[in-house]
Amino acid sequence: HELSGDANETTETEGKVVHVATPGSLKSLIDENEKLAITSLTVTGSLNGEDIRYIREMAGRDVNGNSTEGRLVNLDISGVSIVADTSTPYLIDGGTEYKTTNDCIGTGMFMNCKLQTIILPQTISEYGNAILYGCANLESVTLSVPLNGLQIGRSCGSETTGGVSFFINNSSNLFCRDLCFFCKRTNFISNNGKTFSCISSSSRFNRCI
Repeated sequence: HELSGDANETTETEGKVVHVATPGSLKSLIDENEKLAITSLTVTGSLNGEDIRYIREMAGRDVNGNSTEGRLVNLDISGVSIVADTSTPYLIDGGTEYKTTNDCIGTGMFMNCKLQTIILPQTISEYGNAILYGCANLESVTLSVPLNGLQIGRSCGSETTGGVSFFINNSSNLFCRDLCFFCKRTNFISNNGKTFSCISSSSRFNRCI
Protein backbone atom coordinates (compact mmCIF):
# COMPACT_ATOMS: atom_id res chain seq x y z
CA HIS A 1 0.00 0.00 0.00
CA GLU A 2 2.93 2.34 -0.48
CA LEU A 3 2.30 5.37 -2.66
CA SER A 4 5.00 7.51 -4.21
CA GLY A 5 5.28 11.02 -5.55
CA ASP A 6 5.52 14.52 -4.20
CA ALA A 7 2.14 14.65 -2.48
CA ASN A 8 1.10 11.07 -1.66
CA GLU A 9 1.76 8.98 1.37
CA THR A 10 0.57 5.85 3.13
CA THR A 11 -0.06 5.53 6.83
CA GLU A 12 0.38 2.04 8.24
CA THR A 13 -0.65 0.86 11.68
CA GLU A 14 2.98 0.61 12.72
CA GLY A 15 4.07 3.87 11.16
CA LYS A 16 4.53 5.82 7.97
CA VAL A 17 6.00 4.79 4.61
CA VAL A 18 6.88 7.49 2.07
CA HIS A 19 8.76 7.67 -1.21
CA VAL A 20 10.51 10.97 -1.91
CA ALA A 21 10.74 11.21 -5.69
CA THR A 22 12.03 14.79 -5.61
CA PRO A 23 14.65 15.84 -3.02
CA GLY A 24 13.21 18.41 -0.65
CA SER A 25 9.62 17.20 -0.97
CA LEU A 26 9.34 15.13 2.23
CA LYS A 27 7.37 17.88 3.98
CA SER A 28 4.70 17.61 1.29
CA LEU A 29 4.31 13.89 2.00
CA ILE A 30 3.78 14.20 5.75
CA ASP A 31 1.12 16.57 7.03
CA GLU A 32 2.22 19.11 9.59
CA ASN A 33 -0.54 17.83 11.88
CA GLU A 34 0.89 14.29 12.00
CA LYS A 35 4.55 15.19 11.72
CA LEU A 36 5.23 15.20 15.45
CA ALA A 37 3.04 12.17 16.21
CA ILE A 38 4.71 9.57 13.99
CA THR A 39 6.85 7.07 15.90
CA SER A 40 8.07 4.89 13.00
CA LEU A 41 9.08 6.10 9.56
CA THR A 42 10.37 4.33 6.43
CA VAL A 43 11.64 6.51 3.62
CA THR A 44 12.84 5.64 0.12
CA GLY A 45 13.96 7.87 -2.71
CA SER A 46 16.32 10.83 -2.51
CA LEU A 47 16.83 13.11 0.49
CA ASN A 48 18.58 16.46 0.76
CA GLY A 49 19.27 18.82 3.64
CA GLU A 50 15.72 20.10 3.81
CA ASP A 51 14.41 16.55 4.16
CA ILE A 52 16.94 15.63 6.85
CA ARG A 53 16.01 18.79 8.75
CA TYR A 54 12.37 17.68 8.65
CA ILE A 55 13.25 14.20 9.93
CA ARG A 56 15.28 15.73 12.75
CA GLU A 57 12.24 17.77 13.81
CA MET A 58 10.17 14.58 13.78
CA ALA A 59 12.80 12.91 15.95
CA GLY A 60 12.96 15.60 18.61
CA ARG A 61 15.50 18.20 17.43
CA ASP A 62 15.31 21.18 15.12
CA VAL A 63 18.04 22.63 12.90
CA ASN A 64 19.50 24.59 15.83
CA GLY A 65 19.53 21.59 18.16
CA ASN A 66 16.54 22.74 20.17
CA SER A 67 14.00 20.21 21.43
CA THR A 68 10.78 19.56 19.54
CA GLU A 69 7.70 17.54 20.43
CA GLY A 70 8.56 14.96 17.77
CA ARG A 71 8.12 11.31 18.75
CA LEU A 72 9.96 9.50 15.97
CA VAL A 73 12.03 6.66 17.45
CA ASN A 74 12.31 4.12 14.60
CA LEU A 75 13.77 5.30 11.30
CA ASP A 76 14.48 3.22 8.19
CA ILE A 77 16.25 5.08 5.39
CA SER A 78 18.00 2.02 3.96
CA GLY A 79 16.44 2.67 0.55
CA VAL A 80 17.47 6.31 0.41
CA SER A 81 20.12 8.17 -1.56
CA ILE A 82 21.56 11.24 0.15
CA VAL A 83 22.07 14.05 -2.35
CA ALA A 84 23.96 17.31 -2.11
CA ASP A 85 22.17 20.42 -0.93
CA THR A 86 24.14 23.65 -1.10
CA SER A 87 21.36 25.88 0.23
CA THR A 88 19.60 24.31 3.22
CA PRO A 89 21.57 23.09 6.27
CA TYR A 90 20.15 20.19 8.23
CA LEU A 91 22.05 21.36 11.34
CA ILE A 92 23.53 24.60 12.62
CA ASP A 93 25.88 23.97 15.51
CA GLY A 94 28.30 26.46 17.02
CA GLY A 95 27.71 28.81 14.12
CA THR A 96 28.65 26.15 11.56
CA GLU A 97 26.12 25.10 8.95
CA TYR A 98 26.12 21.42 8.01
CA LYS A 99 24.69 20.54 4.60
CA THR A 100 24.22 17.25 2.80
CA THR A 101 26.73 15.96 0.27
CA ASN A 102 26.29 13.04 -2.08
CA ASP A 103 26.24 9.58 -0.44
CA CYS A 104 27.37 10.91 2.93
CA ILE A 105 25.88 10.71 6.41
CA GLY A 106 27.19 14.06 7.51
CA THR A 107 28.50 15.31 10.82
CA GLY A 108 25.85 15.53 13.51
CA MET A 109 23.10 14.44 11.15
CA PHE A 110 20.96 12.83 13.87
CA MET A 111 22.73 14.27 16.90
CA ASN A 112 20.68 14.30 20.13
CA CYS A 113 17.60 12.85 18.44
CA LYS A 114 15.17 10.49 20.20
CA LEU A 115 15.92 7.58 17.90
CA GLN A 116 15.96 4.05 19.28
CA THR A 117 16.62 2.24 16.00
CA ILE A 118 17.96 3.46 12.69
CA ILE A 119 18.73 1.69 9.42
CA LEU A 120 21.10 3.80 7.35
CA PRO A 121 21.31 3.87 3.52
CA GLN A 122 23.13 1.05 1.74
CA THR A 123 24.77 3.46 -0.71
CA ILE A 124 26.76 5.51 1.82
CA SER A 125 30.44 5.97 1.02
CA GLU A 126 31.35 8.32 3.88
CA TYR A 127 30.32 8.93 7.47
CA GLY A 128 30.95 12.16 9.35
CA ASN A 129 31.58 12.63 13.05
CA ALA A 130 28.93 12.58 15.77
CA ILE A 131 26.23 11.29 13.44
CA LEU A 132 24.29 9.84 16.38
CA TYR A 133 26.00 11.57 19.26
CA GLY A 134 23.78 12.16 22.29
CA CYS A 135 21.08 9.72 21.16
CA ALA A 136 20.43 8.53 24.71
CA ASN A 137 17.76 6.00 23.74
CA LEU A 138 19.64 4.39 20.86
CA GLU A 139 19.56 0.58 20.79
CA SER A 140 20.25 -0.53 17.22
CA VAL A 141 22.08 0.82 14.18
CA THR A 142 22.22 -0.96 10.83
CA LEU A 143 24.74 0.30 8.29
CA SER A 144 26.89 -0.67 5.33
CA VAL A 145 30.63 -0.21 5.49
CA PRO A 146 32.47 1.29 2.49
CA LEU A 147 35.04 -0.95 0.83
CA ASN A 148 37.87 1.07 2.36
CA GLY A 149 36.49 0.47 5.83
CA LEU A 150 34.53 2.53 8.31
CA GLN A 151 36.06 5.39 10.22
CA ILE A 152 33.87 7.68 12.27
CA GLY A 153 34.49 9.54 15.49
CA ARG A 154 32.33 10.01 18.57
CA SER A 155 29.41 8.70 16.64
CA CYS A 156 26.76 7.92 19.20
CA GLY A 157 25.84 7.50 22.80
CA SER A 158 25.35 9.44 25.96
CA GLU A 159 25.88 8.94 29.65
CA THR A 160 22.50 7.22 29.88
CA THR A 161 22.99 4.85 26.95
CA GLY A 162 22.88 1.28 28.18
CA GLY A 163 24.14 -0.34 25.00
CA VAL A 164 23.99 -0.19 21.23
CA SER A 165 24.11 -2.99 18.65
CA PHE A 166 25.61 -2.21 15.24
CA PHE A 167 24.48 -4.55 12.45
CA ILE A 168 27.05 -4.20 9.69
CA ASN A 169 26.50 -5.24 6.07
CA ASN A 170 29.32 -6.36 3.74
CA SER A 171 31.96 -5.61 6.34
CA SER A 172 35.52 -6.89 6.50
CA ASN A 173 37.19 -3.73 7.74
CA LEU A 174 35.99 -1.87 10.80
CA PHE A 175 37.90 0.96 12.41
CA CYS A 176 36.20 3.17 14.94
CA ARG A 177 37.55 5.88 17.16
CA ASP A 178 35.27 6.92 20.01
CA LEU A 179 32.45 5.30 18.05
CA CYS A 180 30.32 4.90 21.15
CA PHE A 181 31.44 7.72 23.34
CA PHE A 182 29.92 7.14 26.80
CA CYS A 183 28.27 3.85 25.80
CA LYS A 184 28.53 1.15 28.45
CA ARG A 185 28.37 -1.78 26.02
CA THR A 186 28.51 -2.02 22.25
CA ASN A 187 28.16 -5.01 19.93
CA PHE A 188 29.25 -5.04 16.28
CA ILE A 189 27.56 -7.82 14.34
CA SER A 190 28.58 -8.38 10.72
CA ASN A 191 26.45 -10.07 8.10
CA ASN A 192 28.67 -13.14 8.20
CA GLY A 193 27.71 -13.68 11.80
CA LYS A 194 30.94 -12.46 13.33
CA THR A 195 30.43 -10.29 16.38
CA PHE A 196 32.79 -7.52 17.45
CA SER A 197 32.23 -6.72 21.11
CA CYS A 198 33.58 -3.74 22.96
CA ILE A 199 33.09 -3.85 26.70
CA SER A 200 34.91 -1.44 28.98
CA SER A 201 34.74 -0.37 32.60
CA SER A 202 35.35 3.17 31.44
CA SER A 203 32.77 5.27 29.67
CA ARG A 204 34.77 5.69 26.49
CA PHE A 205 35.94 3.33 23.77
CA ASN A 206 39.02 4.81 22.17
CA ARG A 207 39.39 2.10 19.55
CA CYS A 208 37.44 -0.93 18.43
CA ILE A 209 38.72 -3.27 15.72
